[in-house]
Amino acid sequence: MGVLQQYAHDAAPELLRESGVSFGLQNTLDGDPFTEATTPENRHASLLSLAPHADEIQRFIPLYRHTIHPFVPLLVDIDEFELHVCEYLESRAAGDLRDGSKTLNQWFTGKGINTIAVILATLSCSSYFSDIPITERSTTALKFVARAFQALRLANYMLRPSVEAVQTLLLLGNTLQNTGQSDGSWILLGTTIRLAQALGLHAANTKTRGANSRKKEALWSVIVWQDCFLSVCHGRPSGISKAQLKRLNFAAVTGPSLSYFEIMCRVGCLCVDLTEDVPTLKRSVDLVEAIDRCYSNALPHLQSLDECRNLHQRLEFFALQINMSFTIAVACRPAMKKLPPGSGEDHYHQFLTTRAKQSLFTTLKTFLAFQALSSMPLRNWSMLHSALTSMLLLSVWEETRHDPQSRALQERLVGLLLAVSEEGSSADTDSDGHPSYYTQWLSPRSIRTLIALQSAIRNTPPLTDHVSPTRSVETLLTTSEGASLHQTGLPVLDSQVPDQITALLGSSVAYDYDQFDWSTVDLSPFAFIDETVNMPFYDSSQCNGFI
Repeated sequence: MGVLQQYAHDAAPELLRESGVSFGLQNTLDGDPFTEATTPENRHASLLSLAPHADEIQRFIPLYRHTIHPFVPLLVDIDEFELHVCEYLESRAAGDLRDGSKTLNQWFTGKGINTIAVILATLSCSSYFSDIPITERSTTALKFVARAFQALRLANYMLRPSVEAVQTLLLLGNTLQNTGQSDGSWILLGTTIRLAQALGLHAANTKTRGANSRKKEALWSVIVWQDCFLSVCHGRPSGISKAQLKRLNFAAVTGPSLSYFEIMCRVGCLCVDLTEDVPTLKRSVDLVEAIDRCYSNALPHLQSLDECRNLHQRLEFFALQINMSFTIAVACRPAMKKLPPGSGEDHYHQFLTTRAKQSLFTTLKTFLAFQALSSMPLRNWSMLHSALTSMLLLSVWEETRHDPQSRALQERLVGLLLAVSEEGSSADTDSDGHPSYYTQWLSPRSIRTLIALQSAIRNTPPLTDHVSPTRSVETLLTTSEGASLHQTGLPVLDSQVPDQITALLGSSVAYDYDQFDWSTVDLSPFAFIDETVNMPFYDSSQCNGFI
């Protein structure tokens, strides 16, 4: 088909599409093959039941532009989106959405249904950052997720992909992250990437350089950013190859001119190395220096708090500091393992050790400063994950676990999370009768569970025998006699522990590892945290190259 397109570039698009059908390379079904065939009337009725109400839009949509979009710009043209919202509200007020028999109505076309899906997905993000009671927040957001996904199915998003469908999936993935379902979000990103590739967003287009082309480039940049960072957090390969990153042909810069969005996209591309390559001290130093060079080209207010002239600039500074600091800490992970004698790489090891300590401290300090001004860091999964993981690394790492500043920062974060978990969460169930820990991942139950885990590890005696290098954390959480937690009288971890730990991506309490001899186990601090938070899925013996 590529050859045909090259030699038949003057042919009508319809002819090229028909040629694709002849080769079996184009979808031909109009309806969703994963559902039973329905009549147009039934589809219209389904859409009417899903369509957002005016009061929902008026309550939640304004939050998106000012609270979420500046830090996670998943809508590539928010002005255009808001115009579509206005058109939708006007049509709804005029009664155009009351009668499913109006088959010619713009909202019952594929583009109209996709637009409704984007609106519902945006509502899912916005409602999670609203002031509704904490026990209802996740439930409300996830209900919007379900409605948005059903709208996508009505639009046949799988066989009829669209830019709107891609943005909808990005928004839904963000809501899944924030409600503690980051693993599902990472899986959903795989589908999002495939839809984007089916639309050609990853392929350079030399024919047009108009506004539409720039929007597609921006959308592909957002996808790369989200996938790379989420893959790094989960310690999994990115779904985007280095060859595809060539689509993002960043222009050279010679001064401080890059925005928050541009910096995040460029650093996201650099992070592919963290998911694909075996880390070495030299390669890690090169990566940290590349990140530093990128950051040096950021706008002045993104590099110095003294350059911030308003609240928005200050919040952008804090958001970028958290993301950059945690990324550098991850890049420095080879320094968290003992350096073999006579390796000749002491200077690399010392450089990475210094940068790792500095970055972990900066992540926690910035998170605490950011949450004093905005709810964003406490409701944004990525930022909260960065803070929790940094806290755990400071607790485990020999270089920092005895440091007074480290302990003070950990105590402040623990106190903050405990206060947040207890705020408005006295009820054991939400309005639908579900246990609160299903719909609120920073619930008191989650905190208590992780306190139990902390107690179990704290009371583990030092190991004096020879331990297998691949010995799992699950094994380490038993006594030296092999007695279970039940026999020791320690708090017992119930059947929900793996899910809750995975949701929190660590503990919200500082561990005390002074009683544990980490030299007997061939696990770096990063490996230990990975094995703890991904207990059902993670096998350290198969991942030594990454850690």
